[in-house]
Amino acid sequence: MEQRKQDETVDKEECDLSRITYSIYSNFPPMPSAMALNAETGEWFPFDTLKSYPTGYEMAEALGYAWACNCRGRSPDAVQEKGKYSTTAPA
Repeated sequence: MEQRKQDETVDKEECDLSRITYSIYSNFPPMPSAMALNAETGEWFPFDTLKSYPTGYEMAEALGYAWACNCRGRSPDAVQEKGKYSTTAPA
């Protein structure tokens, strides 16, 4: 079943970051009391919730490093839409 899930994510043209994230976290054993950390917000959440996500991109988003992802076909997040972290100087 895990192999089938992984094959479905590859069909959606996910980047290496998403594929590696999925391959690591989807194979962990159940850990009901374990917690995972979102690196951007500093919030803790149940690790089993992380394992329940169907794609590596969703896992990366929950862990707080989806900004580094360059998957094709995904919508830009709110920060990118607003240009909050633009590299160009204001005019």
